[in-house]
Amino acid sequence: MYIERLIIRGYKILKDLDITLKEKMNIFIGENDSGKSSVLEAIQIATRGRLGRTSIDNLISPNIFSKCNRDSYINALNSNGTKPLPEILIEIYFNDQEKKYSILRGTNNCLSLDSPGIRIKIEFDDTYSEVYKAMLESKQIKDIPVEYYKVSKTYFSGEIINYRTPLYRVELMDTSRHDYSNTTDRYISSVLDSYLSEEEKVIIKSSYNQAISDFRNNETVKDIIKNIRLESLEAMHFGTTEIQAKNDVLQSISDKLEIIHELIPLSYQGTGTQNLIQAALYLDCKNTVHALMIEEPENNLSFSNLHRLIQIIQSGNQQIFITTHSSYITNHLGLNNVILLHLGHATSFTDLADSDAEFFHKLPGYDTLRFVLSTKVILVEGPSDELILSRAYIDIKGKEPKLDGIDILSINGLVFKRFCAIAKLLCKKVAIVTDNDGDIKALRERYTDILSASELFSLFYDSNETLNTLEPSVVNANSNSPEDFQRFLSIVSPKKKMDKDTLITYMQNNKTDWALKVLESSLKIIYPEHIQKAVEWWSSN
Repeated sequence: MYIERLIIRGYKILKDLDITLKEKMNIFIGENDSGKSSVLEAIQIATRGRLGRTSIDNLISPNIFSKCNRDSYINALNSNGTKPLPEILIEIYFNDQEKKYSILRGTNNCLSLDSPGIRIKIEFDDTYSEVYKAMLESKQIKDIPVEYYKVSKTYFSGEIINYRTPLYRVELMDTSRHDYSNTTDRYISSVLDSYLSEEEKVIIKSSYNQAISDFRNNETVKDIIKNIRLESLEAMHFGTTEIQAKNDVLQSISDKLEIIHELIPLSYQGTGTQNLIQAALYLDCKNTVHALMIEEPENNLSFSNLHRLIQIIQSGNQQIFITTHSSYITNHLGLNNVILLHLGHATSFTDLADSDAEFFHKLPGYDTLRFVLSTKVILVEGPSDELILSRAYIDIKGKEPKLDGIDILSINGLVFKRFCAIAKLLCKKVAIVTDNDGDIKALRERYTDILSASELFSLFYDSNETLNTLEPSVVNANSNSPEDFQRFLSIVSPKKKMDKDTLITYMQNNKTDWALKVLESSLKIIYPEHIQKAVEWWSSN
């Protein structure tokens, strides 16, 4: 059984969210405050009956309601209008193909679907209708009156949820915390159940209890402890007060066992190692966790350990929910498993072609998240193109491109179409600046599908096939007069005398160096027409 669909209405930034989830991997990405953590919180609330250690009933405050709904309600109060009281709804729809959990199944959900699931509703308790009406009339209500709210916790069958024996267990792995004790205790207990018979457990407990008893009754130990005086208590006339060894008996073997890694207890390991081992424990087949939520797994991990964590995650059979800001993680775990959250709304990458997802999986170094989260994008072929286009934007527009929300990404030209596939899913407009490679017809044939989607993409290149790359194109643009050429030469070349062909060769051998000189120069150069058009393209889009 796994979570197939999630509906969240009115919770924090999630005003009306309806997303379909995958059986194995679900990766939530987005800017800060886009709703990623709120989705994980909603899953915890529904499946665990609490958020962290706080029960649902103690969570209710005006702050957990959608800001839009809350503001609308308060504005209605201030204008003496009537407004329905805000509500919060969280519904989890399970896929239970084996039909093991009939207790969950019913139509008690907002879609009236016959499905197994969990429904949490935070709403006004009609028992207080008269009290609420009186307070409205006397204008005592200033905000959502949460003191008169109730929480309904039911399965779709209508039965009340029993959180003491959860049918679907979800755990949160917070990589920023160091408390792993509950995880290891449960794991050790599970391992002991798998490997030890009841008779062996009794023998171990009996041996431990006997050792404790021997210690407590050891005459030498008793004599040493007896000499310890509690003078401050005696001075306050508490009577005979002394220290003795605890008279307790071991109830659970796991309470006295811990995990030792490379001869060091796990509690003394670094955070990165703790996170790796904690993930492995959660995802082990001996654990009873059905789903694991991980917030920003890239925290506190080196590159090599991050790769190990990804391997651990991929090895498990549980449903996974991850929030991340790492392109490496999203590329490795599959871009077609990504759900982009923006202002509380979700866009799934499920329709991304498997070939494109597999490409980024095999070559995970591309900054796909930066591309996805950018508002306006210009793709260029290399660092020198990025530097020149940045300076061109400054010279033409009088400000840096980032101030207009434009991100210039340097990627391999062979990957342009892969990024455009992502852009199509998002309906994102993209400008592409590329070399013509001396064959414009072949260039246009290569990007036929991009050019056909003219409403999203525009391709910019030098129309002169003899100017096949950036260097000859820029040199040509700055050769309209001897003065233009000498000014350009003084910026990019260490030599005062150099003809066009020699200068082009020098620039091709020192790509980033000459472009950086242009970027930092106090003098302006002349830009090729296709670069100028690329800069102006965003003004009309």
